[in-house]
Amino acid sequence: GDSKSNTEVIVVVSVVLCLLGLCAVTACWAVRKREKKFLERDRLRYVNTRKVVTRPPLEQPLKNHAFLSYSWASGQDTTKLIKTRLQKLVPGLEVFLDTDDLTAISELEKHIQEAAVVVVICAPAYFESKNCMRELIAAFKEQKPITSVMLSNSDFGPEQARALLREAEGHYGQWEFASETTPRATELWGYLFAA
Repeated sequence: GDSKSNTEVIVVVSVVLCLLGLCAVTACWAVRKREKKFLERDRLRYVNTRKVVTRPPLEQPLKNHAFLSYSWASGQDTTKLIKTRLQKLVPGLEVFLDTDDLTAISELEKHIQEAAVVVVICAPAYFESKNCMRELIAAFKEQKPITSVMLSNSDFGPEQARALLREAEGHYGQWEFASETTPRATELWGYLFAA
């Protein structure tokens, strides 16, 4: 049913993101021929059977396998690369990226609802952005499975995120988030970095 499909989506996206962590340290392919060879040969495969992983079906109301949540100030190029790599490893994977798919900023929460998994690209600017925090809070409220990505070229980590989430909580009133249903910094940190 729906939960089995959602579990498959979560597993596939999580595995792919782990693989992307390894790919992030490599340089872009220098020769177009190598890129073409990569596309034909390297697909995500099951370990036991070596069979190519196919995208799991999306059950209504889901429209995307993953929603990429990031700060424009620090992650546009990286996030675009993540989307491209995800779709190369698993053709047909539906990945929401605001620069490609968002038509109205007022619809951020709707797009979170329509995603099976939320992928947060953690950076200091993320926790200082009202719209990023809207996305994170919406994902928390919807209890979406979440994957936190920490970029390898940064000293930024979970403890720095904890401090910035506390600062962000201080902006809730100005951002018009203040209500009994808005999660506190400690809840969001636990959601992002739960083992």
